[in-house]
Amino acid sequence: MKQMIVNAVLLGTLLAPAFAQPEVEPLRVGIKDTPPFVMFADVCLEEEYCGISADLWLRIAEQLELDYTFVPFGQDQLADMLDAIATGDIDVAVGALTITASREELFDFSHSFYTTGLGIAVPNQSSWVWLSVLRRLFSVEFAIAIASLCAILLVVSLLIWLFERHHNSEHFSNDAKGIGSGFWWSAVTMTTVGYGDKAPKTLGGRIIAFIWMFASLIMISGFTAAIATALTVDRLESNIRTANDLDGLRVGVVGGSSASETLRRERLGFRRAYDDARGALAALEQGQLDAVVHDQPLLQYLVTQNFTGDIDVLSETFERQDYGLGLIENSSLREDINRELLAITGSDEWQLIRGDYLGDVAE
Repeated sequence: MKQMIVNAVLLGTLLAPAFAQPEVEPLRVGIKDTPPFVMFADVCLEEEYCGISADLWLRIAEQLELDYTFVPFGQDQLADMLDAIATGDIDVAVGALTITASREELFDFSHSFYTTGLGIAVPNQSSWVWLSVLRRLFSVEFAIAIASLCAILLVVSLLIWLFERHHNSEHFSNDAKGIGSGFWWSAVTMTTVGYGDKAPKTLGGRIIAFIWMFASLIMISGFTAAIATALTVDRLESNIRTANDLDGLRVGVVGGSSASETLRRERLGFRRAYDDARGALAALEQGQLDAVVHDQPLLQYLVTQNFTGDIDVLSETFERQDYGLGLIENSSLREDINRELLAITGSDEWQLIRGDYLGDVAE
């Protein structure tokens, strides 16, 4: 009997490794710096990561007792994180990921936890008009127009001087000053100011004056209309209200974002891709762009934090955006994560979380 027990112990010792549970590696959770949905430690009070999406994941992981390790991605690494979840280098992607058909082909998504839309950032309208006026006044075209007008005034002043220099020297002396007097007279006549300090006396001079009076009326009205039209066009070009107004303008997007895909599909604007939304907004502030298109809450947060007074975000949105957690394809945790996500987003605590980070921006 004793020998049988010893044999059983030995057999159990030999078979134990075969039945041992394999060690489960922690989940690799990619987390992308996307204020206010994910923010890194330098702006978080207690946790290593904070924000709407980060807080959501922390609560899900706590409820499911998940073992995980974070894999951080910077603001300019959206494409890198999408590639990582598609290739299986990470198991979960946390950020402000828009659920799209093209991305669904590469990896899975959780249920949506936030719904918004694409927003449009434009230069502050109160300052834009004056910038447009100054830009037009100091443009090459405006300088050429002024030079052309001065050339015509000079021709008229020479003609009136040739007729008047010998017979009306008190007004048009027979020297360079007389030409200057002729220039003054032609300018005063053209603008219909009519000081009367100088006037032609000869027949030829009066004929020139008669012709110039009517010709100048046509010229000054045409010149005024051209300036008004140019300034009005600048004002209209800056008056962006909807996505349809982007056609033909310089529009900044984040490379690889859903906004970039939407504008490409709709053929709206001349797209310029940037590594992150902050870089696109900086280019807009410097006058290199006419507008920036990105997820509205992200634009609103960045503008409030960094570009207040210089950039406005339009209140209207287009192209609905649903945010979800990215999951490796056929993830065994998808059902459990969705269950906890729905429970959290349906709670009063979730409304407080959104309000803390978005304030009035929360939907």
